[in-house]
Amino acid sequence: MSAQHRRIRIWVSGLVLGALPFAALATTLSSSLVPRFADALPRLCAGTGNPAIATVPCFAMTPTSQTTLDHYEIAARPFSQQILPARDVNGNPFNKTPVFGYGPNIAGKTPVCDESGSLPTSCFHYPAASIAAKLGTPVQVNWLNQLVDNAGNPVTYPAGVRVDQGIHWANPRGICDDGRQQTDCVGRTGFYQGPIPMIPHLHGAMEVNSASDGIPEAWYLPANVPPEFQGHHGSDYCQVTTAGARDCTFTPGAALFQYPNPVPVPATNYIGQPPTMLFFHDHTLGVTLQNIYMGLLGAYVISGVPPVDVATLPAGDYDIPLVIQDKSFNTDGTFHEAEDGNIEVVNGKSWPYLNVEPRRYRFRIVSASIGIYLKLNFSRGLAFTQIGGDQGFLPNPQVLNTLVAAPGERLDVVVDFAGLSGRIFTLNTDSVQVLQIRVNKVLAGADTSVVPPSLPFQRIPDPTTLTPVKVTLFDSLLGAGDQLTAVPMRWDDITSESVAAGTIQEWDIYNASTDSHPIHLHEAAFQVMDRENLDGSCIAPCGPRPGETGLKDTVIADRGQITRVRADFRHAKPGLYAWHCHITEHEDDEMMRPLCITDPLHLPATPTLDGFAGCPSQ
Repeated sequence: MSAQHRRIRIWVSGLVLGALPFAALATTLSSSLVPRFADALPRLCAGTGNPAIATVPCFAMTPTSQTTLDHYEIAARPFSQQILPARDVNGNPFNKTPVFGYGPNIAGKTPVCDESGSLPTSCFHYPAASIAAKLGTPVQVNWLNQLVDNAGNPVTYPAGVRVDQGIHWANPRGICDDGRQQTDCVGRTGFYQGPIPMIPHLHGAMEVNSASDGIPEAWYLPANVPPEFQGHHGSDYCQVTTAGARDCTFTPGAALFQYPNPVPVPATNYIGQPPTMLFFHDHTLGVTLQNIYMGLLGAYVISGVPPVDVATLPAGDYDIPLVIQDKSFNTDGTFHEAEDGNIEVVNGKSWPYLNVEPRRYRFRIVSASIGIYLKLNFSRGLAFTQIGGDQGFLPNPQVLNTLVAAPGERLDVVVDFAGLSGRIFTLNTDSVQVLQIRVNKVLAGADTSVVPPSLPFQRIPDPTTLTPVKVTLFDSLLGAGDQLTAVPMRWDDITSESVAAGTIQEWDIYNASTDSHPIHLHEAAFQVMDRENLDGSCIAPCGPRPGETGLKDTVIADRGQITRVRADFRHAKPGLYAWHCHITEHEDDEMMRPLCITDPLHLPATPTLDGFAGCPSQ
């Protein structure tokens, strides 16, 4: 598979959100000027207990009259964060980097997480604080677009940062290139600077009302916008009521979403929402790349039940999320245009270090690049024990020297540092350094954690429909059918992937493009069944790779191959969702298609040429 998967077309003067040409260029920062392993890894809460040493505590819940769910008020705001070290290798100071990020809905000054140790109970950070979810307890989030300045006025992208309106995108101004007055279309030529649209998507969430899915045309602006933007929002904007019912009444600057976190029931082969780490990120039509690159993402950690998830695996201070992205910077600290980032950033710090005890640690890894695959390995041959992936545990642990993860995939691994006191290890992607781990702490107590030989896993039964869903990947678009019959289609073309709730389906993903693509299905967990070359010959191994044996929501479809997955829609909610490539430039360039889940008892009319008219609302 290729390691390079995108050309960033948008960074100007540090903050990138447009296409060339752009305004005066800032000076690119050479990675050789950035000290490596100068700052400690920011510790994100992992949900199994807020670590005492966490520098970014979990989001604090907001009390409500509803006692059966956890309610959060989470805002997106602009702020600055010290991503680079305080000084370069020559002793010259680095500025903080302007970012967007999620944090608490607190009036007044934005509380930014202070990595010196002085912490508010909840604070803004890139990546965001974790949402600590519990199986069986729904999470309700009021997502607020507060991308505004201190006076409450919408911010724009900084000078020189512009969005090319000549693509199919959110188009908040509401004037299309063909003269129509609406959003979600190809805009007039020229560049857009703000206000900034957003729509959060919880990647990997199951049994979610489509009103809470965060599909790309459900975006919204800050509440206080200039008159020419008032009332403008995505054409699919919806939210839920406090009781969880679908409600498409527009609330300026906000959307209330709910995530059920249903408990798996192995006795009945009900998969539910396995205990795992999901992540939330922006999903706005045409600017997903820009908003994620600017920092709109965070972890959502679902705690399970004993004996495995809590009682035997490393937990608390020994359970560490790692959100990994590649970035490039200008000398003034702002982000810089680059085809591939030349600086690895983990949990919001460039090339950090982590001090550990000589014992087992659990690492939950999010591959959060906008286009680069991770190929993780340790120096000195230290091995990973992979215990899980996107949608929970693998059937059996896999001891691996290399871990591959495309954008959107997650890895759940245990690493044993026992007997290695005084050693220093480097986590790399290919030959590029990512994180230094120093085994220099005193063992606080006996390590009672265990990686059992088998883990909780539920196989998806055989398909209930005989005809596979066949889809084809082209270089920039997707199509229905195999590589001989498929026609490239755009996001708002007629809906071709319409599946019935209550079914299990085989999806055959034909990759006729010149690159590999990570394919993500909303609202469905799936198993990787096998791969074969398009000429019908088998490749070794034909079955899933060792780290793919669990349930997934994102799969690497390699070029020249058919990737088969078994997708579980038995408990999916009817409504409009999406499936797409998770290389965000490809996604923004319409390598994304609607996924219509129908109610088998109330089948909709045949989808029409206006896109989604045949898809039911809940």
